[in-house]
Amino acid sequence: MKISDKAVVMLAANEGIVPAPYPDSVGVWTYGVGHTSGAGEPYPATMPRGMPDDLEAAITHSLRLFKSDLAKYEDRVNRALTRKPKQHQFDAMVLFDYNTGGIFKAKLTKHFNAGDDDSAAVAFMSWSKPTEIIPRRREQQALFRDGVYALDPVNIWNADNRGRVIWKPVRTLTAKDAMKLIDTATATTKALPAVIGGAAGAMSEFAGLPPAATVAIAIVALVLGYLIIRKVTK
Repeated sequence: MKISDKAVVMLAANEGIVPAPYPDSVGVWTYGVGHTSGAGEPYPATMPRGMPDDLEAAITHSLRLFKSDLAKYEDRVNRALTRKPKQHQFDAMVLFDYNTGGIFKAKLTKHFNAGDDDSAAVAFMSWSKPTEIIPRRREQQALFRDGVYALDPVNIWNADNRGRVIWKPVRTLTAKDAMKLIDTATATTKALPAVIGGAAGAMSEFAGLPPAATVAIAIVALVLGYLIIRKVTK
């Protein structure tokens, strides 16, 4: 299963978005919604410092990248479960694992696999330290039990040219606007291979190019497409 866009927005609202590189509390360079080099490109430490010129494009890129980064936790939850959950239950467990890393050892997982959804819901609150995490855990519990998504506004935070985060929102997205941006980013990503393939095919057909030349065109198109996508991070 895959996490829903509503759950992505719910977690982004918890975390906030910093569309510029910054060192986190332990000095690890981070970008967007908690993206680090451990998750792959782009590598925050090598990204241009300071806020991007095109804030909207950078926010869209941050949300798309965050959804991609969550694939690790989707996989962990899928491997931990022995019965199929409802979408909102799956979303709640992905959010729980993202926050705790405890999906394989949590009692909520054992209860769920045993078919006891009520006990699984109660067990979310076993992970309530530090106390500051209790409101978030209650949101996850309500999502798992009742299918209620806490779709709070998503704050966009500023970071200066030295990577210092200024904890005053430069913009605040409604949950609805955030989901629209995710939809836009997802549609663009899915459409790109088809556009590239179509362009290469058209060149081959109308210019009478041999297969080798068509492959070369496709490679160039892929590189150009990649550079276009990367541009939104600058």
